[in-house]
Amino acid sequence: MKDLVLKRLPTLLVVDDNIEQTTKIIQNSFRINEISNYLSDVNLLTCESASEVSELAKEHEIDTVIVDLKMPTDNGELDVREGLDIVSFCVGNLDAAVIVFSAEAHDDAEALSMREGADDYIEKFDGRNRISLRTKYWLDRIFDEKRKKIETYALAGFEFKPG
Repeated sequence: MKDLVLKRLPTLLVVDDNIEQTTKIIQNSFRINEISNYLSDVNLLTCESASEVSELAKEHEIDTVIVDLKMPTDNGELDVREGLDIVSFCVGNLDAAVIVFSAEAHDDAEALSMREGADDYIEKFDGRNRISLRTKYWLDRIFDEKRKKIETYALAGFEFKPG
């Protein structure tokens, strides 16, 4: 049983309507904190809408989600409620940590995010250097918890076949 491992990489999903800029911010944060090599061992998924989140959730086991709070609605307007709906979906449907990474720099935005079940809240402009450290923390924690569950099943005599 010692050879039993979770045979996949930790999966990070980044949800933002400006995905290119946010991905660069996250990658730069990993570089600044001298842990950029960590990302080479992470399956990085990106999307720009709630419907894409739902589709990716069907296809991948996601460990941590980074969500922008202000996302476009169907009519193209930016709305905090759209981001909160994504947070709520992730909390209710994924076995993953949810980090809100938003330019909304007021206490209400953080409180609303936490009420929806977010695990962490980081402001985009003040928290640029912290996003990598918090992402690494949550990916490691959630991925390790999943690995331990699989080892527990194996030790109890159940056979586990990754999907």
